[in-house]
Amino acid sequence: MKKSKSLRVRLDVILKDGESESKIMRESLSLNNLLSTENSINSTPKYNQIGLNYYNKGEYDKAIESFQKALHSEGESASVHYNLGLAYQAKGILDEAAREYKRSLELNPSDAEAHNNLGIIYYTLGKNDKAITEFREAVRINPDFELARKNLEKIS
Repeated sequence: MKKSKSLRVRLDVILKDGESESKIMRESLSLNNLLSTENSINSTPKYNQIGLNYYNKGEYDKAIESFQKALHSEGESASVHYNLGLAYQAKGILDEAAREYKRSLELNPSDAEAHNNLGIIYYTLGKNDKAITEFREAVRINPDFELARKNLEKIS
């Protein structure tokens, strides 16, 4: 599980390498797909996988629809809420993205990547105190999570 978790999405708060946030999220969702495939054998493989495929194609509306179907037809899943958060974030619908990350964290409070991504949203919205709290929690959960540490250093 630890190895798979390291494949989860890791977005930087300030993207300096010339890569768009959307591109990074698409690439990281491919990695997240590995985790979802591994963890979803017993829960939400069908619609979650369809949503990931749409997301990787940049078809965010269809991805959102598929992730919502996964939640409604196959039950609650931290990874599906997380993926839904990514899709909303890619569309710039930050309030919905934050809501989905928070729900994901209710189901899996030890998800450092979800804390980091929620911190990025807070940072984007100018809520630096909340962003710092989320980045600190991500680092507390995973002291080796260098990206969360960098994000924390950049806004502290």
